[in-house]
Amino acid sequence: MHRKRDRLIVFLLDFAGIELAFFLAFFLRFRLHIVSTIFSPSVVSYIMPSIYVSAFFLLLFAFFGLYDRPNWVISSLDEAFSVFKAISLGVLIIAVLFTDLSNLISLQRVVLYMFWAGSFIITMLFRTIYRKLILSAHRYGKLLIPTLIIGDTEKAERIKKELENFPVLGYNIVSVIPYKSGTDGEDDRLEDLPKIIQKFKIEEIILAISTRNHEEILKIMDKCGDADVSFKVVPDMYDLIAGQKQISIFGAPLVELFSEPLNPFQKIMKRAMDIVVSFFALILSLPIFLVLLVAIPLDSPGPVFYKQLRVGKRGKLFWLYKFRTMYNDAERMTGPVWAKKDDPRITRLGRFLRKMRIDEIPQFLNVLRGDMSLVGPRPEREFFVNELKNKIPLYTKRLLVKPGLTGWAQIKHKYDASLDDVAEKLKYDFYYIENMSILMDIKILLRTVLVVLSGKGAH
Repeated sequence: MHRKRDRLIVFLLDFAGIELAFFLAFFLRFRLHIVSTIFSPSVVSYIMPSIYVSAFFLLLFAFFGLYDRPNWVISSLDEAFSVFKAISLGVLIIAVLFTDLSNLISLQRVVLYMFWAGSFIITMLFRTIYRKLILSAHRYGKLLIPTLIIGDTEKAERIKKELENFPVLGYNIVSVIPYKSGTDGEDDRLEDLPKIIQKFKIEEIILAISTRNHEEILKIMDKCGDADVSFKVVPDMYDLIAGQKQISIFGAPLVELFSEPLNPFQKIMKRAMDIVVSFFALILSLPIFLVLLVAIPLDSPGPVFYKQLRVGKRGKLFWLYKFRTMYNDAERMTGPVWAKKDDPRITRLGRFLRKMRIDEIPQFLNVLRGDMSLVGPRPEREFFVNELKNKIPLYTKRLLVKPGLTGWAQIKHKYDASLDDVAEKLKYDFYYIENMSILMDIKILLRTVLVVLSGKGAH
């Protein structure tokens, strides 16, 4: 709640700052006549253009990550540099598109220079005032972030004391839950984490656990369910300096765990790309739907479509849709098993559909619904997830992002046929999760098209 509030307030302040800079430039240009002019337009005629300009600059601010974190947790210098880059790029684009580049001191360019300086100064002024107000509120115990600390009792208490000595950081330590690595926890409250989070409106959880204990960290994250909380851990170097009398949390910074590399603007872009591409893909594939409505039942008696429960982001189950490529009730005798090369359960038509990945076209519906994304780790069945997370360290990390129709692993690796295949493919999934970006998604989509056209959709 606090993070969303901070983003909204800073967003509105930025909008107000850019609007004010726009009309200040207008006032200096047409009312004070700093630059001579032969006409004086109405201010009303500039209201809509000012809104368009402000929206454009807010998008640039989001692109430069200015809404990723509360502005009071980053340095003023870093913030000012990012604001300057965003405004400079925006002004440059406007200059190229709408002004006379042949004259650096033309009437239009002078007004643009005024707006450039004004928008930077006013925006930073508003952001600085808001920063000081928030930090001042923190000093008086107001607007603090409800926080939970979980971990070794002694280490957790040291962290709690350190954070309470620096109220400016904005943490309200609601409780400390003891947890000893290698056990199921020393406190029954660990089993009630979702209830505790809901009751006290916890927004952040600090883990006083060694960053090397990946499985322990993931176990605690899993117990939190779908709660909208961020996780932070104190680096192991904290242990090296914790014995010193004068210790600052700034000296051992809190590191956010498994934070999504996409900022809010990039998330919107990714979702927009999912919707647009999926919509047109379904429209273009309508002839394929019509042909397969007849061909699949003729090749093998049974339904045209096959649906199966898969595990999505943070363990949420959803129905995944495909064109049926196996004989009806193929797993009735065997139970859940991986598809293999020359699998006898696959029909003649099914082999072709799998090779060309045509069987996955209905999953564009899953993408439109928001269950999946175009690009991401492939969703697995719950049976396999429960089996694999006990055998492969960090397997559940792939559940921290939305599953995809295709992914880095799909263009680099073959279909899973064994536990070793899954472990190998997991490396590609982790690489994508740590490096995901809009450009990488586009690259994977283009590579997927090449894989399909080359007939290597299923190795």
